[in-house]
Amino acid sequence: MTIYGYMALALLISCALLAYAISKRRKEPMGCLVTGLLWMVLCVSSSIGLTTTISMVDSLSLYSTGVELTAEVIDYSSYVNRDTRGNSITMHTPIVSFDYQGAVIEKSLDISSGNKPVIGEQITIFYDAQNEGITELSLGTILFMSVGLVFGIVILCPVIAAVQYACGYPLQKITRWLSFLLFKMVIPTAFLLFWGMLNYVLHQYFFTHQQDDLPTWAVIIIGFFDFVLLLTFISVVKIQRDARATK
Repeated sequence: MTIYGYMALALLISCALLAYAISKRRKEPMGCLVTGLLWMVLCVSSSIGLTTTISMVDSLSLYSTGVELTAEVIDYSSYVNRDTRGNSITMHTPIVSFDYQGAVIEKSLDISSGNKPVIGEQITIFYDAQNEGITELSLGTILFMSVGLVFGIVILCPVIAAVQYACGYPLQKITRWLSFLLFKMVIPTAFLLFWGMLNYVLHQYFFTHQQDDLPTWAVIIIGFFDFVLLLTFISVVKIQRDARATK
């Protein structure tokens, strides 16, 4: 068994013990079926949350551990994403060439996007030779990784709350902590990051023409959500201002 197999096994056992501890703390027994369902929810939330969070942290850490280099886009690979309605969008993954300690290295970047790469374009990358990690220094990449990190934290929040409950923390204290984390920190940050990504895509489509191959339906949907989020942001600011004025 590989290291990933042992990690998956440890996760399954930990979630089973956690579900059992939660069941034991309740005054009324949960029953085998409910405990089993709770174990499944904990397994799914833990695996998705940990995988996403670790992956995004690892990618963002390249900006501090990697070496800043100038690379040239020499090619790109493409694939088509389709939704359940049959709509599709073509994603592109740049392939870059750069010089590192006298050797010419060709690698694909770690993130794909709807932007069609420009062959011959010079971009800034961060490269970690030890882990062979590579990422581009761009606003879009940082926004994407940040959104992924916030998503992973949101998925992990119920798991953290479950651990606290199993360890004997008062339910009211857990609810208060979870509400503060979600509504005061995570959700506002996710809101701003998501809104920033929408504006970034629209800026590329209308001003830089790097998103010219983006379907019209996708531009309309992005524009709609961008407008809705803007109205939501204005409404929240107004509500908070009125609440402070009444105090």
